[in-house]
Amino acid sequence: MARGKYVSPDLMRRVVEEAEAEGNIALVARRYGLSHSTVSRWRQKYLKGELQVEGAPLDSENVRRLLIENRELKRLLGDKELKIQILEDLVKKRHNAQEQSGNSRQVDRQRIPGNNGAAACGSEQVDLLLHPQAP
Repeated sequence: MARGKYVSPDLMRRVVEEAEAEGNIALVARRYGLSHSTVSRWRQKYLKGELQVEGAPLDSENVRRLLIENRELKRLLGDKELKIQILEDLVKKRHNAQEQSGNSRQVDRQRIPGNNGAAACGSEQVDLLLHPQAP
């Protein structure tokens, strides 16, 4: 192999395992065109567990944990996108109401059904729209 050429971790693992099986690092190194010191360095990494194989299968515990985390993050992202959309709609609605009334300082407060007639705007309205309470 040429000097400085990239060697995949899978090939490194294969060379080290072959050297372990034969018990002769120099012979395996010559077969692959590598130096003895390179194969020895790979062997040390392999024995320490530092030589990772790309695409190695994950254990089921980690996969399950990652799937749960992914699902939760998607749900949180969806909630945030929904809040943003609702807030953008509220801003447009207020802006249009202000333009129609001609008074830029007037704030349009809406009464929300099921909220005992209390006026709400901004985040309270968004929370009620996202998480309606049972009557």
